Amino acid sequence: MATEITYFEYHLTEDGWLPGASSDNEPPKNAPPPPTNRVETWLAREESHDVYSNLSRTWKRIWAAPEWSEDELDKLRTEIGDKVAKEMPGPGKFFFYFPRKRP
Repeated sequence: MATEITYFEYHLTEDGWLPGASSDNEPPKNAPPPPTNRVETWLAREESHDVYSNLSRTWKRIWAAPEWSEDELDKLRTEIGDKVAKEMPGPGKFFFYFPRKRP
């Protein structure tokens, strides 16, 4: 089986995390506009080699609000943890952990 790679965007707001665009085999293009209240956007890259292998996930910050300092962003990520924003559709939780440290 070939390697499968999926990309997901996630937006950090002061209320929690919101999902963004996703795509297979390359980062999302033509994504819908991000939330206006976001302070960071992260790209998760998930890779699997076959149905029996572990999924690996790496994170890369792709945008940060210029008015927020790195220390403020670190503090917000720590405070929010894995909290999902109220306006998120669906079950209201993710099944993995979000980044806590600066990129």
